[in-house]
Amino acid sequence: MRCVIQRVTQAEVKVNDETVGQIGPGYLVLLAIHRTDTPAEADRMARKIAQLRLFQDDLGKFDRDLSAVGGGVLLVSQFTLYGDCRKGNRPSFSESAPPELAQPLCDAVAESLRKAGIPVQTGVFGAHMDIIMINNGPVTIIVDEDDKSDKSKKADKSNKSELSDKADRADRSDLPPLEDLRALLAAMPEMVLQWSLPPALEWDALPLQHREEIAAAVPSLAGHNDLFRERLFELLISDKPAEGMRFLLKSGVLDLFIPELGETVNLSSEDDRRHKHVWDHTLQVVMQIEPRLELRVAALFHDIGKAKTREFTRDGKVTFYGHDRVGARMFRKIAARLGFPEPLALRVYQLVQLHLRPGQYLPSWTDSAVRRFEHELPEGVLDDLLTLGRADITSKRPGRREQAQRMIDDLDRRIHEVLELDARLPPLPTGLGNVLMERLGMKPGPQLGRVMKFLMTEVEEDRLERCASFEYYLEKLTTLKPDLFQ
Repeated sequence: MRCVIQRVTQAEVKVNDETVGQIGPGYLVLLAIHRTDTPAEADRMARKIAQLRLFQDDLGKFDRDLSAVGGGVLLVSQFTLYGDCRKGNRPSFSESAPPELAQPLCDAVAESLRKAGIPVQTGVFGAHMDIIMINNGPVTIIVDEDDKSDKSKKADKSNKSELSDKADRADRSDLPPLEDLRALLAAMPEMVLQWSLPPALEWDALPLQHREEIAAAVPSLAGHNDLFRERLFELLISDKPAEGMRFLLKSGVLDLFIPELGETVNLSSEDDRRHKHVWDHTLQVVMQIEPRLELRVAALFHDIGKAKTREFTRDGKVTFYGHDRVGARMFRKIAARLGFPEPLALRVYQLVQLHLRPGQYLPSWTDSAVRRFEHELPEGVLDDLLTLGRADITSKRPGRREQAQRMIDDLDRRIHEVLELDARLPPLPTGLGNVLMERLGMKPGPQLGRVMKFLMTEVEEDRLERCASFEYYLEKLTTLKPDLFQ
């Protein structure tokens, strides 16, 4: 979460030349939400804004906060603060949170400020806004709750305490001596979570006593769900999530916070082949999918229901019937337990519940079947579902992987062809209802509605042509609904 705070004499924000927010003395706050931000970070940012001392006392020192001067806040969402201009001349906004995640967190910052007794005015989220302000000083401060957009940034260690210096060395996978490690973990057990981030510690390469100390510190993290969630999200969108997940598993952190995932370790899908173990497959899917938070979370949990649904047939085969639905329900409970933002939790729930659907496609599907597949999906989930379907292909059999990828690509192509056709041609021609009333002596009402609905269904099921002539539908009705002509 990042914001630019400007001390102002007055400020206002307009939308379509109408003032929607206005303050006198106080702060104009431009706020950007990172794609991994959480409500806990929104609360911390609000406290920081409320407690900052940017107003001068009688000696000219910055020693007064908003409450001391009776100031207000004009809070304006500003996703462009996460614009990355390091490559090319057009900024990339990939680090900015999508609107469904950003807006609730912007609202949460505003609400926390109000609870602190600070008068707050806001802009209109997502709107084109004009801001007019008088910067007093000028005084402008940039606040980063956590600079997540620059993964290569190295912390300045020159003024750090002894414990922080040890933490920095540990971040470089360079653990301190055993006694120092014990002291570090006693003071900062959260370092165990930090060590899962790239470059993650390789658990099996650590000395046995070091592993024992780390494992002994893990129970101290119990109840720190917010902290675990933040580090998990940061790990998942990193370039090496699998290494960190293995560290969380072997250190015992995963069993503490998500024991359901631990149940998939060594759970074999078939023939006890190593690459068919559910946990290994899960990590491969996480690595193969693009590093977008909702996709990486869906990849992590997509097979979580397999441990609950595994059964063996008489011939020794393994089945997981219903693991998609069971896994979706399990994920909902995990998301609530760990405090996942609701928009993220809902999208991941949908993806886990539907993740088998793309693999069920066959080239023999009719256009109506393709149309039903698309219509039955929740709004906006199609592209992410196909992306998850592609990443879920991990077969090592020659040609199997390529064939499965081609099938999903073919489904994607056909969906867009059908949607394009539907956009060009309505199911039934305009004016057909009037023609039916004239030719069949009908009046507007339920009977005409049933006939039109019947024709619509026949078209969508590809049993009748789309948007054909009036005579065509009248002729078909003589065969399909002869009672109408008696």
